[in-house]
Amino acid sequence: MRLEISLISAIWVCVIQSCMYLPNGLENLSDLQTLQALEAQDESIRHLGELKQLRRLRLWNVKGIYCERISESLVQMQYLCSLYVNASDEDEVLLLDVCLPNLQCLSLSGRLAERVLDKSTLFQAVGDLNLFELSLRWSQLIEDPLPTLSRLSTLTLLRFIRAYNGERLAFLTGWFPKLKTLHLVDLPNLNQLEIQQGAMASLEDLALVNLSSMTEVPTGIEFLMPLQYLSFLEITSDFLILLHQCSATRGKQWQHTLRS
Repeated sequence: MRLEISLISAIWVCVIQSCMYLPNGLENLSDLQTLQALEAQDESIRHLGELKQLRRLRLWNVKGIYCERISESLVQMQYLCSLYVNASDEDEVLLLDVCLPNLQCLSLSGRLAERVLDKSTLFQAVGDLNLFELSLRWSQLIEDPLPTLSRLSTLTLLRFIRAYNGERLAFLTGWFPKLKTLHLVDLPNLNQLEIQQGAMASLEDLALVNLSSMTEVPTGIEFLMPLQYLSFLEITSDFLILLHQCSATRGKQWQHTLRS
């Protein structure tokens, strides 16, 4: 019986001895829509652009030298709505320069090139599109990313995980009107967080995790009226005292864990 492999819509790359590999003939799966856990290697990247029907793609172990070729492949995927790119290590620089008109979910784990948020077509294009979820991990950004990202008016989820090396973040009035989830995790230098009235007007879930330089309760939490889940995780005993004394947190239910 002849197998019509072009009809396969999803595939998980097989794992042998903890090493992911590209199955032979994957380039012939012209109607493939979901590709999970593909390790970036010369052979796999060479055929990536032939999968023009992909909706969801996860790339692992990506090195900076592959980014140009990956960008060229992504251009062919006009239906792509979910993209996860994980660098080979936290110091590997990622620079993807591509317009993805249907992208809804973007997750980048790896160091981002300097001023990439302002220069890359990927971020410049999504401002007028329907990006709902953005996760940045290991980015090591020096410049405040919020002024650039604030144009993502459709964003409902934003995660920074060791993504920003600056000392201050401010969410200004009118920014992120549809954002429901904000997680700030492992930002070692952040010592000031400001939330202006009218910012993140739809926020329901705020998690601040292991912000080791934070010595003051973020200002403006009282403005987050729809907030349902408020978490301060891996905090010091001194910061816990501040939380109990702060008028902004009174009347709000919140949870905490202490740093070990």
